[in-house]
Amino acid sequence: MQLTINIENESLVDKVIWFLETLKDRGVQIIQKEHITHSKAENLSDEYIKENWKNIVSESLNNYNESYIKSFQYKLDRAEFSDMKEGL
Repeated sequence: MQLTINIENESLVDKVIWFLETLKDRGVQIIQKEHITHSKAENLSDEYIKENWKNIVSESLNNYNESYIKSFQYKLDRAEFSDMKEGL
């Protein structure tokens, strides 16, 4: 699970990072991003998309698995979708 935290009070940043660092041995990973795009559709105006289309596309493809299309799970998913589509 990923979680994004917006800390407006700069004096708390070091304390929160210190706390998260203590949890690294339990699987917590800290990833710092410079710019977080808004995921709400109402924030995606035409102007915003024109200015930030590269970031939007790269974030959308961030977890894309190229080997999925060649996998057995893909074939199962496609068969399930075809069965569902025929049922409509």
